[in-house]
Amino acid sequence: MNFGALYSTFETYPSGKGSSVHILHMINAMAGILSPVTVCCLDGGDEAPERSDARYLRFNEKEPNYLERARRFSIWLSRILRESSSFEIAQFRDIWSGLPIIESRKAWFTVFEVNGLPSIELPYRYPDLSRETMRKIRSIEIHCLVEADMIICPSAVIRQCIQSFGIPADKIRVLPNGAEIPETLASPSPVSGKYIIYFGALQKWQGLDVLIRSFRFLKDYHDLKLVICSSLQDKYDVPYLELVEKYSLAGRVAWFHRVDKNMLNSLIRGSLFTVAPLKDTARNIIQGCSPLKIFESMANAKATLASDIPAVREIITDGFDGFLVQPDRVGPLARAMRKMIDFPSRTESAGLHAQETVRKKYLWDHIERGLKELYLSNMIFTAN
Repeated sequence: MNFGALYSTFETYPSGKGSSVHILHMINAMAGILSPVTVCCLDGGDEAPERSDARYLRFNEKEPNYLERARRFSIWLSRILRESSSFEIAQFRDIWSGLPIIESRKAWFTVFEVNGLPSIELPYRYPDLSRETMRKIRSIEIHCLVEADMIICPSAVIRQCIQSFGIPADKIRVLPNGAEIPETLASPSPVSGKYIIYFGALQKWQGLDVLIRSFRFLKDYHDLKLVICSSLQDKYDVPYLELVEKYSLAGRVAWFHRVDKNMLNSLIRGSLFTVAPLKDTARNIIQGCSPLKIFESMANAKATLASDIPAVREIITDGFDGFLVQPDRVGPLARAMRKMIDFPSRTESAGLHAQETVRKKYLWDHIERGLKELYLSNMIFTAN
């Protein structure tokens, strides 16, 4: 008998963040094996891409305190689980979902999808969190990692981080992020002239401040612009707007917020290249990452200039399908951008190679198929 599947995330879904794309394809993979799929997430996002074989339950309490909101989300999910039949599989993206799922014992098979760990990421957002609070969060993380039947993560660096908690390697599977190559050419870019582009979220570890500081050294390219396409609301722009003003760059920086996929593809396609200046932080180096912005740039046949860190080296081969530069260094980043501008044929060639890399290794269809195979090889149930 088929009892369906559960996917739970303590995130707004859908949203303009890259995580929303990842969530969509995880749900697609589940729906390809089991139905119906119950999706539990935060309310407040854009209109959901509803599936006929899924039901969407949204937590809509507006509690401003992050940890209190997480606690209430866990209580809400626990109530849903108590009132539900058993699931053949339950996949969770965070510990706030994982704890009630594991404790409910309502799933025959549980999958912890680790894209980041709050014990590493939360101190960047909330530096005043106490040691005791962080100790409790780490304890919940380890409990979820130990009790989950399988762990999936998008990079080998994250896998190494998980193993450092004593989790056996054979329990962890690396399933990289991906992209879709646009079937048709994007509409013309709304930005005229030459520009480079940063797109994505604006957290400190993304390194946008380093990019802005570096861009000031390219003022001799009089017609060159920097396009910043943020997946967040414009209220998060403030510290970067101050930098733009400080370096007298206001007339050369164009801002876009929460654009749709077609518009984003247009902006990427119209650029000279994209930049992913990730910082040398514990979040990026010890925990690891798998930046969707890099995959999406590659899918649009654009070279990415990215920080030379282990997680990025899993994706980009320097000089072939992208370019790497020392992280956190304003001067080297400016020189690397200058080289990519001055040698356009080299830059364009890397972009074409990047798209071929995606076609061979990182199409979302390939990633979804890999996840389905993991489900099928680790579970005992009758596939639809």
